[in-house]
Amino acid sequence: MELSNFLTFVMYTNQNYIPIAKLSLNAFFKNCGDQQIKKYLVSNSFPEQTKHLVENLDINLFDSNVPFSDVGNHYGKTILNLLETIETDYIMLFLDDYTIIKPIKWNNIKKLLEIMVDEKIDYFSFMSYDFDWPEVNVDYFKYGLENQKLMVFDSSYFYMYSVQPLI
Repeated sequence: MELSNFLTFVMYTNQNYIPIAKLSLNAFFKNCGDQQIKKYLVSNSFPEQTKHLVENLDINLFDSNVPFSDVGNHYGKTILNLLETIETDYIMLFLDDYTIIKPIKWNNIKKLLEIMVDEKIDYFSFMSYDFDWPEVNVDYFKYGLENQKLMVFDSSYFYMYSVQPLI
């Protein structure tokens, strides 16, 4: 499986947190940036006073041109505007305050995507909470993930899209 055919990396920020996004992106490129997948930094806006912090990084900037909202109403529209341009079936979404401190195990990501494609799974969260949710019925040995366990995510969980990195 060639990751670039299935996965796009997306980091979300907003016009006020571009300096934080730069710090997180620096850690991403140090630990994980060697993958030849499309990468986007998406924001509701890139103000001129901070855009220079990120415009020379190996990432596509996507300005959603959405007015900032103090209560966060810009978040969904900012992401949805970007999704219209994404060509892969899956995105790996990080928020600007996620800092990667160890290399991503890209071989495991490939194996995870194989399960997601085969089982028609459209959402995966990297959260590590211990809930009593049912396990995905899959042959983990077939995918080389025999020491792993995937849970069926309870879609009523309040923080489903905002707390942890996800695919």
